[in-house]
Amino acid sequence: MNSKFFHAATVIKRKRNFINVVRLNDAEWIEGRQAVGEHFRSNFMSILSSVSPEEPLLHDLVSRSISEDANQLLIRVPTVEEIRKVVWSMPPLKAPGPDGMPGKFFKDHWETVGGDVVDTVVQFFETGEFVKEINQTFIVLIPKKGGANCFDEFRPISLDHNGFLLNALTKLFHGTIHPMVAEALSFKL
Repeated sequence: MNSKFFHAATVIKRKRNFINVVRLNDAEWIEGRQAVGEHFRSNFMSILSSVSPEEPLLHDLVSRSISEDANQLLIRVPTVEEIRKVVWSMPPLKAPGPDGMPGKFFKDHWETVGGDVVDTVVQFFETGEFVKEINQTFIVLIPKKGGANCFDEFRPISLDHNGFLLNALTKLFHGTIHPMVAEALSFKL
């Protein structure tokens, strides 16, 4: 009985939250999942995209606060053992990614997936870019008012799925940066 009730409640909520029709102007409407999705995607792309502005010449205005040795530590590619230690230091059941794999999975199956984890981390440190599949964000549209039916009446929120690998990268950075913070923030009066 309970499962029928909760299933029906979920179906009703899903239908209520589904955006099937969007008003373009007083006379035009867009209908259908694909067309509505493309309308929102293109509008957000135009709003959130930017032209690469010319970089201001600020280099001479700011004094160097990190030593060359510290800089080399920051850009150094972590070793396989450092990456493994970070993986083992993370909570086993926290920070699953969209694939649902928490730290326990990576630890239990390190012999199978460890090489891929290490390759992904090393690739990031060498190129400065995330693997596309890791660095994704889901956009959810929240109506600003009841009966919302046009682009301006929805507020986007992003659901970043940092997941296990991004948390591991963050931990690697923290371990490197933390000892340098005092040096970087100190300055002579």
